[in-house]
Amino acid sequence: MRLLSCFMTLLFLCIFDVYTTDYLYAPSRNLKITPNRGRHTDSCPFCNELAANNNEKYLILSRKDGIVIQLNPKPYAIGSLLIYPETHTSDPNQLSLITWCDLFLTARQTMELLEEFFLDDNLSFSIGMNIGPNANGSIKSHLHLHVIPRLKNNDGFLEACCGTKLVQYSLYDVYKELKEIMR
Repeated sequence: MRLLSCFMTLLFLCIFDVYTTDYLYAPSRNLKITPNRGRHTDSCPFCNELAANNNEKYLILSRKDGIVIQLNPKPYAIGSLLIYPETHTSDPNQLSLITWCDLFLTARQTMELLEEFFLDDNLSFSIGMNIGPNANGSIKSHLHLHVIPRLKNNDGFLEACCGTKLVQYSLYDVYKELKEIMR
């Protein structure tokens, strides 16, 4: 019986190719977050989006006291938020202590916002920031904080077995709902 169980497990792993990770080649995503290889640009997506003054297009939920709350356009999970200062810097030491504190107070407020949005007693959060050239962040030139809501059983069958994430919501619908809650 035990041998059969081991065989079935091995068969399952081979069929679903659990030990490898599939990569989706998306060069268009790279164009948004890094300069083109052939020409140098100091363009910052956050600063460009703020300058465009089109909050709905860029999913900006709030601009208050120099701090911006934005729905992440490339979300890790439904409701993933970006919080960043309007001041362009990659160095936290360049921010005033008040702005630094406001950044984290805003993170705490967005957790309350997401708790109201999800209405889930098991809601958890991942909060983080990539600082420095080797920190593996996609937008290194403008300091920002990620607030990622985590639900129980976030990963489904497709993610666990196939390495594919199914997105079944519209970012603009989530944006409108969060905007409504913020009023």
